[in-house]
Amino acid sequence: MKTIVEISTKWAFGAVPILQVKVIEGGGFIESLTIEANGLKAIVITGGDLNNSTVGVADLVSLNIRTLEIKPALADGAEFELRGDLARVLTINDERTFSRVLQVPTSRVKERLALFLGSLVNLDKFADTETEFACRTILIHRMLEEPALVNHFDANKQLDVFLASCAELLANYPMSVLDTAIWSTVRWCCSLSMVVGYLQLARENYEGAYACFKYSASCLPHVSRSKVSALNVIQASFFSGLIGAYLHKGAETEYWLKQAVLGLQSVVASQSLMDNVWVVGDLINVAQVSRQSYIALGLLGFVSNSSEVTRIDAAAKVSIGVVEGPMLNLVRAGRMPQFISFIRQLNGEAANATQ
Repeated sequence: MKTIVEISTKWAFGAVPILQVKVIEGGGFIESLTIEANGLKAIVITGGDLNNSTVGVADLVSLNIRTLEIKPALADGAEFELRGDLARVLTINDERTFSRVLQVPTSRVKERLALFLGSLVNLDKFADTETEFACRTILIHRMLEEPALVNHFDANKQLDVFLASCAELLANYPMSVLDTAIWSTVRWCCSLSMVVGYLQLARENYEGAYACFKYSASCLPHVSRSKVSALNVIQASFFSGLIGAYLHKGAETEYWLKQAVLGLQSVVASQSLMDNVWVVGDLINVAQVSRQSYIALGLLGFVSNSSEVTRIDAAAKVSIGVVEGPMLNLVRAGRMPQFISFIRQLNGEAANATQ
């Protein structure tokens, strides 16, 4: 006797978590499923709700979840098998499996809610390792994809605690430490700080966002070791410059925007172009950001045309969402309206921004 149940997950409108339950085999041997997460009231799915049902589980929107179990009530002697992305993330027991199931794009689970829950339940399991950095980065990416989550976690103060713990982690890795750290440490410090910067923008904490992007931008000397950080570093330089301009940080604005342009040289030099098909694509993205940074330098008056050389088209527009990713998602979601207003004033239009 065997019961096989498949659970798929998704976010409904407003970032409400949804479980879709389907009994694949042996429906007569199972009476109910109980979902238990630490600190939350148990969720019980019984009877006819077990088969081809959709269940809203709003209680699972919590950054405090560290354990999540799905327990069946079975007939005597029956065996149980749980399938689906959620089942995969709940069986992770080592860092190699974590990487395959939650990190590597070609093998990781596809469902964004499963990625979110899987990162929560593994956050403390691998504390003080690069895997914890990965968990936090994955979690923030899910929040940026579902902006309603940012509002929810802000309202119940969970986000303040979460961001404080991210800041504490990064404080242990100043640039003096990254100078001699292995490449993967650089990669995760740069990535985590970058997504925290986006999250601070979503909260309209511009000083906080500036500090985070500046940290990631400062990793430029390390891209020869952490090649996968190249796009993050140049984007961070670009955003540091634009946010610096918004915050009236004149000299720093010029410095970071020029780094975003000139950094293209060291990024290209550090890459082996025949490594894989993605390298050239990444460099194209980097070059697009560098070009936008040059346009911003012109619009802000840090480079100018001369009688001999036309350095910038006076009609050029800055696109802050030039590369698909969190910034473009935030713009489309209507976030950071003051910053978007500044970009429009800068050049008359904020490309990719909602009107």
